[in-house]
Amino acid sequence: VNTISLRKKYKIGVFDLSIQEVNPGDILNELLESEDYITGSHPVKGRWENSYLESYLTPSVSRLLNRACAEAKQAYGDQFIVPSQFLGYPNNEYWFNMARPGESTGVHNHKDESTVSGVYYLQVSPDSSDLYFRTGDAVEFYVKAVVGRMILFPSYLNHYVPENRSTEPRISLAFNCYSSQLPDATGNEEYDVHRFFA
Repeated sequence: VNTISLRKKYKIGVFDLSIQEVNPGDILNELLESEDYITGSHPVKGRWENSYLESYLTPSVSRLLNRACAEAKQAYGDQFIVPSQFLGYPNNEYWFNMARPGESTGVHNHKDESTVSGVYYLQVSPDSSDLYFRTGDAVEFYVKAVVGRMILFPSYLNHYVPENRSTEPRISLAFNCYSSQLPDATGNEEYDVHRFFA
């Protein structure tokens, strides 16, 4: 499926970012240097599906999130933010996915959490698998995983990643974009973290 038809038919954007825009090596190094501080969520088949780090440990992620929100505005016609500690929120709506050889990610979506979701690839080996989408009418297609590639898509789209058949971990960073109408993160008693971070 080419990127033009993906954008027109499914509202999926594919962006190959230069290292001048966002450097995947910098983010990957920050992740690997901070592995001892990772907290996990969504246990699946003996591993944590999502791996979280405090934002101060991964400062290079900020440039990626800013770029993601800018592209989401262009593609979807709204102002977006990715709630994070960079913006004063207590938790992050971005996380790392680290799939070792033999591991996979099952079919899911983010429709109850956000409007636009995205993924950015940090480490991809041949045969480590791509990002597959499945529509409501059972149409299935994939977008190739490439280091430095960012994929944005509507949060309601079902997606999954088949088994990593390479000999190296597949590492990516995923995130959720929300309408910028979120309440202020600081000094607002109505802000309820559980509303946005399940």
